Amino acid sequence: MNKTNKKINKDVGDRTTTSTPENKNTDNKTDKATIELPAELTIAQVESFKLHTLDIIDNHNDFLLDDSAIVRIDTTGLQLIIAIVTHILSLNKSLNWQCNANCIKESIKQLGVNEPILNQYLMS
Repeated sequence: MNKTNKKINKDVGDRTTTSTPENKNTDNKTDKATIELPAELTIAQVESFKLHTLDIIDNHNDFLLDDSAIVRIDTTGLQLIIAIVTHILSLNKSLNWQCNANCIKESIKQLGVNEPILNQYLMS
């Protein structure tokens, strides 16, 4: 790629970055956002999902946690969900989640997890 192409690509990227309200570089925080759990939340996906989710949390105040797509979770994934819930609440932000994912409920049961912060979201 020559210098001209790099300049054009950089300019396009800069325009996209500055026009997106979810970008960390803007002070405009929108109120609501949906955090969609992936189909699998295992050790292989945790790091990228965490980075993506932290960006969302930084730029919004009210969250819906959507667990409709998740079919597989491991201990690391469950720990990340606990950390996400804890982080959102520690920032005094709002979280709306009614856990409907059987894999999450089963994982919590199998691991004997009894986290008070999760209990309010696990009620059927």
